[in-house]
Amino acid sequence: MKQNSEDHEWSILSSEQRLMVLASRIHLNREHEEQICSILEDGIAIDYFMALCIKHKVLPLVTPHLIRLDSNKAIKLEYKKVMNHAYHGNRMKNELMAKELRMVLNKANESGLKIIPLKGAWLIPNIYKDAGLRISNDLDFLISLDQGQAVSGMLQAMGYTPGHYDWASDSIAFVSEEEVIQWKDRSGNLHPHMKRVDNGFSKYIGVDFSYDVDLTRNFIASNGLQERAIQSKLYDAPAVCLNTVDFLIHLAIHLFKEASHERWVKIDQDINLIKFCDVREYILAHLEQLDWSELAKRSRELAAEEAIYYSLYYLKMIFNDPFVEMIQDHLSISGQEVLRHYVTSEGGQEKTWKKSFFERFFSLSNKDELVSDKMELTAANQGGAV
Repeated sequence: MKQNSEDHEWSILSSEQRLMVLASRIHLNREHEEQICSILEDGIAIDYFMALCIKHKVLPLVTPHLIRLDSNKAIKLEYKKVMNHAYHGNRMKNELMAKELRMVLNKANESGLKIIPLKGAWLIPNIYKDAGLRISNDLDFLISLDQGQAVSGMLQAMGYTPGHYDWASDSIAFVSEEEVIQWKDRSGNLHPHMKRVDNGFSKYIGVDFSYDVDLTRNFIASNGLQERAIQSKLYDAPAVCLNTVDFLIHLAIHLFKEASHERWVKIDQDINLIKFCDVREYILAHLEQLDWSELAKRSRELAAEEAIYYSLYYLKMIFNDPFVEMIQDHLSISGQEVLRHYVTSEGGQEKTWKKSFFERFFSLSNKDELVSDKMELTAANQGGAV
């Protein structure tokens, strides 16, 4: 898993970029703290730093560290208040969602439905262990496609409805049955179900049920993950959960899917730091339990080796943790090919990124990549060049 020429880019990152990466950890060591203090003492462009953290969904994660280490008051009080509100508001929102998660799990158990909590629903209580640290936009679950109708019926009986929250009207915008069907046909999940709640920090609760985690439509990963799921508990409610290796693979699949698909570029969600934090913190919490040869073997069984390779390759580039090298000899993938491509929304064609990873990673938007592709296509159709 040798890194390429992009490695040198770390040395030329701005202070704001380095500060975000350094502080985006559950635990800091002495060296991290000293580097953070040094950056703060030298001064940062706080507007850009805040924009980066919001885009990468890590503002609540970095806040406790920066408030504690900013002894020289480098961060102005007004910004510090906003950061503090972001952390505590996120904590209150997640605590409300945890109560809702418990009710959904209990209802599914009573209904004989197998729903498997994914991403933040499981990570917040088991890895982050502080409800304020990790942003969670909705409750995510894995289901089988044949359970879709029953799951939707269960949610609607609990006050949910397929739709979207409209901020301007402070209400749930309902969608037609036809839209619900079209959504399911072109995506790997049921239409999001929403419920309005009377809470200042969480205007609504959204639930997302995925049945095709990698959008391949072959269901190798989705079915394989469900087959080895184990009976457990979450927030004292009965829950069917992924096993240790499979949960890591699902995190990598999620990261790779969104980082390499045009659909998420269009909404500026293609790559953000919190997804890498999830992978990193999960591995750190399970270092003694993870068998790297089993991980590599299982990733091949689930057609997810590319996702593991991509996630660990760039995890090493961002955080430079030595544990990433432990899996190097077990993967059959090497080189740069899988790293440089993304899939278009129309036709599923592979395109090559024009910007380097760090350029895309620290850009607030990568829509310029799509504009560039369209310009080249237009020029080619007209017999010219851009």
